[in-house]
Amino acid sequence: MPPSTPSQRRPQQKFNSPNADMIRFSPRSGLMNKLNIDPKNVDCLQLCMDVPFLDHPYLIGPRGRKSQYFMTRYKSLLHFPDTNTRPDGLKLNNVLISGSMKNVEEIRSQIRLRTPIRVIVQIEASNPRQFVSRIEDKINEQSLPIRFNVSDDFTNGVLKTEWRNEELLIEFFNENFNLKQTKKSSQTIC
Repeated sequence: MPPSTPSQRRPQQKFNSPNADMIRFSPRSGLMNKLNIDPKNVDCLQLCMDVPFLDHPYLIGPRGRKSQYFMTRYKSLLHFPDTNTRPDGLKLNNVLISGSMKNVEEIRSQIRLRTPIRVIVQIEASNPRQFVSRIEDKINEQSLPIRFNVSDDFTNGVLKTEWRNEELLIEFFNENFNLKQTKKSSQTIC
């Protein structure tokens, strides 16, 4: 086998550390420099937490803004597996967080609070279009952080929000989807 050329070798950075003679970092460690993490005083913890892969795009955010916010605010690394982007690939629920103990714990709790919660409802109204319209109007009037998606035939709906708004979702659900109220409202709508 011929010797590898310099372009085939993985570049690595080396530095002196009081804890070890030499520590190697991959090219991604350039991010540590951008985040102003001093490699000599690394109080590093890696946490692998379980988040459903369907929620990964939501937590990453458009153009990665949510994950970038976490990384810059808490000076930590946040990694969502790339295999989930391929439709035929193995789906992983893992999210890897690296940083100081305090920051990793803060990111973990923030991710848990921002993970979406979904409530699937069956719409049993005599006029489901009008019922759905009324629910959407209430959400918009009160500027609630709740999304309401409905199936094409208006028989099922999904209420979606973040865990940090759990009580708000429960209150909204009880006001609008209580079995007795749904029957009353469907009778008055006709």
